[in-house]
Amino acid sequence: MRWRSGEIEGCEESERAEELNEAIVYALEERRKLDWQIASSLHRVWVDELWSYLGFSTFDGLCVTQFGWTGPKARAMIFVYGVFSMYSQDLRDWVLKFDWKVANYLARRVNPTNFDAWRDLGILEIRRRAREEGAL
Repeated sequence: MRWRSGEIEGCEESERAEELNEAIVYALEERRKLDWQIASSLHRVWVDELWSYLGFSTFDGLCVTQFGWTGPKARAMIFVYGVFSMYSQDLRDWVLKFDWKVANYLARRVNPTNFDAWRDLGILEIRRRAREEGAL
């Protein structure tokens, strides 16, 4: 995929910029897949109360000690996973473009019926709304 083309196409800087852009896009796609996998695993640990089998008295203790996360961050990931795992892959892929705070905000508002309207708002507008409503 060509990121930018035009009058500088073919020059060394343009090719390097395109290669770097493609590497970033690829890495972001892979990170989104890993984020979803992490959320899925956290969800299973939470639902089945598996933290005690790992030597922790609480879920929050596991998250802070093992992952360096606060309990609220982990619970937001679990909530987002729980909501969006029921929906289409297209909707899940879209929501994973956002950080977990915004995804948590969206999990309380977006569903298959209104998904297109939310997607049409664009990332910046959604972040602005989340910020105005105190989600960020």
